Amino acid sequence: MLAALLVLSMDRIAPDIRRPVSIRRSLSKSIALIAAHFAVVALGVCMVRDGVIGSSYGESTVYAGWAIIVLSGVRSVQLLGRLFFVHPTYVVLSPTGFTDKRCFRGEIPWSAIDRMSVWTFRLTSSIHLRLHADHAADFNPTWSSRFTRWIKRRDIIVFSSDLDVSFSELLEVMRSFFEDYQPSALDEH
Repeated sequence: MLAALLVLSMDRIAPDIRRPVSIRRSLSKSIALIAAHFAVVALGVCMVRDGVIGSSYGESTVYAGWAIIVLSGVRSVQLLGRLFFVHPTYVVLSPTGFTDKRCFRGEIPWSAIDRMSVWTFRLTSSIHLRLHADHAADFNPTWSSRFTRWIKRRDIIVFSSDLDVSFSELLEVMRSFFEDYQPSALDEH
């Protein structure tokens, strides 16, 4: 099956939505993300050390530093694990559904997706997929998704930060599939 997948590359213009499209991870983007998280961990260590030594903020600096160390440390370990233990094809779009191996195992059928919208916060954009209420519990999330799913149980958030395509290319491909297989889910705003 993997041999039959069409690998999405940067020079491709329009997807053939009758065939599966796979989007691979970008090794350089993944390494840059890991390095950024380790830098944030180092910042947390400095906050803990300086807070203990005697900054004017004292205890609150230490608590914030420990929170930063734990959260960025967990994310760094998750990204390292993804780099070494997850197949480099992260996202697969096919006529039957959508798969993002970073978030869940298995395929989500197009009919289970209620809405697709684009969210932008500062310089980061993401695609939010809202699942139908009756399908929200049907999919097997990865351990990292289980950790964050309590925030938005019905939403799947798709970033391009570690993919081999830009956000605009990812959005174009996903819109093409939604237009043909689930047009009612497209956000009209």
